[in-house]
Amino acid sequence: MRKALFAWIAHHDARAALGDEAAGTGPIARALLEYDKFDDAVLLSNQEEIKPSEYREWLSKKTGTEISVIESGPFDPTDYNAIFPAARNAVDDYLKEHGNDVRLVFHTSPGTPAMMATWIFLGKTRYQDKAVLIQSSKEHGVEELDVPLNMVVEFVPVPVNAEPVDLDKFLSSYPLESDRFKKILRNCKKMERLVTKAKLLAHYDLPVIIVGESGTGKELFAQAIHADSARSRKKKDLVVVNCGAIPSNLIETELFGFKKGSFTDAKGDKAGYFDQADGGTIFLDEVGEMPLEAQVKLLRVLNNGVFYPVGAEEPTKVDVRVVAATNSDLQKAIEAGKFREDLLYRLKGSMLNLPPLRQREGDLKLLIDAKLKHANQSLKEQNPDYTEKELSPEAYNELLRYHWPGNVRELEQVILNSAIQTYDRQIRQATVHEAIHELSPSSSREILDRPLGGGFDLESTLDEVKKHYLERAYRETNGVKKQAAKLLGDEGRYQTFDAWYEKLCK
Repeated sequence: MRKALFAWIAHHDARAALGDEAAGTGPIARALLEYDKFDDAVLLSNQEEIKPSEYREWLSKKTGTEISVIESGPFDPTDYNAIFPAARNAVDDYLKEHGNDVRLVFHTSPGTPAMMATWIFLGKTRYQDKAVLIQSSKEHGVEELDVPLNMVVEFVPVPVNAEPVDLDKFLSSYPLESDRFKKILRNCKKMERLVTKAKLLAHYDLPVIIVGESGTGKELFAQAIHADSARSRKKKDLVVVNCGAIPSNLIETELFGFKKGSFTDAKGDKAGYFDQADGGTIFLDEVGEMPLEAQVKLLRVLNNGVFYPVGAEEPTKVDVRVVAATNSDLQKAIEAGKFREDLLYRLKGSMLNLPPLRQREGDLKLLIDAKLKHANQSLKEQNPDYTEKELSPEAYNELLRYHWPGNVRELEQVILNSAIQTYDRQIRQATVHEAIHELSPSSSREILDRPLGGGFDLESTLDEVKKHYLERAYRETNGVKKQAAKLLGDEGRYQTFDAWYEKLCK
């Protein structure tokens, strides 16, 4: 029987062929050398780091396998509507040439999550009687990927302009046990859809990663997901861990525990957070801050529920659902060698990307009213003589005009501080303005109040203003410079944005 490997040529493969020692041999070469003997390797290319012919020549010398490279694209490497037919057609063409008596091996590690998902769809549907899925890593080598799904329908990409699935109707049959999601205040459709998706995820035991700026409510979502889960109904706990607050030399012992005598101060056995969360959910906040050594152990727990406490000879088995959160750009962390690509793919079983408050159309007024009500209740409980506050129209407008870089958390603190600093009933605009700037870490927000004379430099001051808005536009568009230029009213000249950003922000 003929055996063929199918994969996308990705960043680490290209770097390996170009001589980058840190990339090793790359996932594709590793599979060809370590997994089994292949008659053919059919590779799809949608990247520009290396010419397909150059990679083919390098890989042929490395492995001796018959290599064919199919150029697909260029297209967005996250676009299922382009990725799916390219992969399917490559496999179909191979089968037409060699017949059906073949073994197909789909390599899921190289490429984007969309490329990985496409191989899984194809392997579990169209070619399920002749396909094997594999994954690879430096630490664990090449191994078969066990995806516990039995699909009976062919995946058909949804047209880009199609209406989204009505998750609300789908969810109407689910008995939601908790009111936690009611605490996530929202009016805008984007947030409503995210809450609906989170409600659905709560009923399945998948890992979840929640992405968003600081203060967008990542922990609130994690609490709601756990509260609506079967684990919560079984009275199991949610254990919250802030990975960024634990020193890097202690995080393994904090997460996984240790055995007596494993180091100088280990006077006895100590259980870690994963032991405490057994049967329940662990929320790993700021997972992007986790050292690489701990990431390896976390990946093992996600794969098979097993870890070794520090100093232990026998493994510990746990049943823990992982919900992670980060405000970091994990793709950039991967490129910098600070975060494991395979861990990100494993965590991205389901992703919730929370929008910043400035992008939640219609939510700010709702949140202002709710946070003021909460502040009044909280302060009244602490001080019976406290006078309940209301916002003057001018103060309200001050809150509505501000762009809230610290999101809902900053809004909450500004309202709380404004209420505390108001001695009569009505909170005034000046009080709100002062509270905003007291909490603001950036001196650029006080730029209009600087004294003139005494070395005042108009050009450098204007550069500060430019820098502030360039960085804000870049952040709000996730680094897509053409869109950032459009936000700044210069859609047709994003090269100008690029030049300014290079000069002022790097």
